[in-house]
Amino acid sequence: MRLAYAWAFLNPVRKIYYNLTVTLISVLVKFAIGGLEVLQVPSRALNLNGGLWDWLNGLNFETTGFGIVAIFVTAWVGSVLVWKHKNYDQDPLLFVTTQAS
Repeated sequence: MRLAYAWAFLNPVRKIYYNLTVTLISVLVKFAIGGLEVLQVPSRALNLNGGLWDWLNGLNFETTGFGIVAIFVTAWVGSVLVWKHKNYDQDPLLFVTTQAS
């Protein structure tokens, strides 16, 4: 994360771009974890069985945590690649005008 923040804080526009990316990923992960937790309540309370319910009851949140870390690393690498591919470093206003249109 130190490397990701160091990359993002070199340029104010890059900082905004990175913060938007991390915020989006955080919201998506929040809804995914919340959805899993909400589905586990009726599954355990009503002793539901079957494909989805068995998977939910056996879900290991430690392993899920490793997956979440992998999602954030992938998001950071993806942000860097998109940033460099679009040449936003060359013309930061291109990022602003591209997003506005």
